[in-house]
Amino acid sequence: MQGLAMDGRFGVAAAIRRRLAWPHPEWWALALSAAAWLVIVATALFTAASGDSHHASLSHSINLTTSLKNWLLMTVAMMFPLSIGAIQATAHRSLWRRRHRAIAGWLVGYLAVWLLVGVTLWLISTLLLTRSMLASRSVVAIAFLLAASWQVAPTRARALARCHHTQPIAPAGWRADYDCVRYGWTMGVWCSMTCGALMVACWLVGHGPPGVIAMAFATLIGFTERYVARPDPRWLAASIVVMAMIVVSVSW
Repeated sequence: MQGLAMDGRFGVAAAIRRRLAWPHPEWWALALSAAAWLVIVATALFTAASGDSHHASLSHSINLTTSLKNWLLMTVAMMFPLSIGAIQATAHRSLWRRRHRAIAGWLVGYLAVWLLVGVTLWLISTLLLTRSMLASRSVVAIAFLLAASWQVAPTRARALARCHHTQPIAPAGWRADYDCVRYGWTMGVWCSMTCGALMVACWLVGHGPPGVIAMAFATLIGFTERYVARPDPRWLAASIVVMAMIVVSVSW
């Protein structure tokens, strides 16, 4: 009887894999995003309990390692779900046995771009901005206003269109790995041009509760832009302004 029970449990697990995991190899990229959100929310709750959520969260502006960790957490949490179409395309254009390897290569290329953006952001914040400037209401407000202005820029619209393009992938060998990494890198470039301004504004808010609010709003705007048919960029820009007012009002 115990053997039958074990067989039944393994049978259910196999059925779940066949129905969910196998047709959707991108599931683990979404799982990484969910894990990143959990870490970010837990950090926000901890900093809120410490009583200095905003200033404590801005400590990432001093240490490069901490800064890049927080930046990549934001990228994984916010951008992986928005890039799921390209991740699926990478898997579907690869041989069945190497789908997960192809996705991993795509993620390496994609994150490499955002890592360079994070290093640049840290350098700028360290060399040009003091801690008090990073924590100021005016700097955060200006960052969100710039992001709202960028939302309606024609150059951004062209970059957003590029985010929906695909690239051919070789079937096997080193060329297949190269194509996956190159595809991820290319998408990372266009996505950073599209969402980078808003990501920087969210980063300036920090990883306290206001930062989580800003990230949630920004992710919702990204979903609307990618999955709602022809949303008006002016309304999305107005939403960013409203989000900025809410975040700034609860941050100080």
